[in-house]
Amino acid sequence: MNQLKQLAKAHRHKCDKNKRSESKTSGDQNNKKAIRVPQSKSEYDQEQSVVRKVVDPETGRTRLVKGSGEIIEEVVSKEKQREINRMATLTDGLSYQAAQLTGKYAS
Repeated sequence: MNQLKQLAKAHRHKCDKNKRSESKTSGDQNNKKAIRVPQSKSEYDQEQSVVRKVVDPETGRTRLVKGSGEIIEEVVSKEKQREINRMATLTDGLSYQAAQLTGKYAS
């Protein structure tokens, strides 16, 4: 029991120490923080020119995402679209079954 009390006391001491150090650093950060200004046209265009592929871990779908987070469509052939839809239906079903087993969509 004494060991448990000592551990709790040490943990409280460590948490208090972390809170004090966080308050010191947050004050320093506010002084160093640059004033936010609107983006210039060239900065905006540079950000928007970056397009990346992002895979949804739950369903396995791949999406194209522009720099600011905008989802854009990818132009594909008719056969590729059929394959994408087939795989999407399969992975959506598997995702739903996994959620059913874990009780996520319990009815």
